[in-house]
Amino acid sequence: MTIAVNPDIELTSFALHDLEALVHYANDPAIYANTLNIPHPYTRADGQAFLAIARKTNVQNGIPTMYAIRQRDGGSCIGSVVRQLKTGIEGHADEIGFWLGRPFWGNGIMTACVRAFCAFWFAHSPLVRMSAISFTHNHASRRVLLKCGFRQEGYLRQYYCKDGAYLDGLLFAKLKPPFP
Repeated sequence: MTIAVNPDIELTSFALHDLEALVHYANDPAIYANTLNIPHPYTRADGQAFLAIARKTNVQNGIPTMYAIRQRDGGSCIGSVVRQLKTGIEGHADEIGFWLGRPFWGNGIMTACVRAFCAFWFAHSPLVRMSAISFTHNHASRRVLLKCGFRQEGYLRQYYCKDGAYLDGLLFAKLKPPFP
């Protein structure tokens, strides 16, 4: 399944040929500092494990939930947008996570991806709420979320433990339009 973002960017399922680009872009200390589950250094083994998880998760869910960001000219992976699919009484409220390779920062790519991703899932699923949590030091992610219509709902003190340090998080959410 492909989500068209704009004339230059699309979101697609991950493929085995994404390994080299995934390792190249994810192996960046800034990506590590701003994400929870991406290790540093990011090795080929990490990339292979991630691609296996992406394939397995998409099959188990019956729909893709882990997407590669890529240039539409058949380009390689330059980042990722992931939907944490929830079920049961939380089945209407998923969580989004994202990262983008450093050479592509500051060009509006992630804002366009998050906007298109949320619009797609609000239109094609019973999703009513999409939430996101950002580290307090990740100003770029906060700007992306706010530009995409997310609102800050909370401050999560010592919410994460990374490298032995407790980090605060900011909770954001966007509701399916129209909303009260």
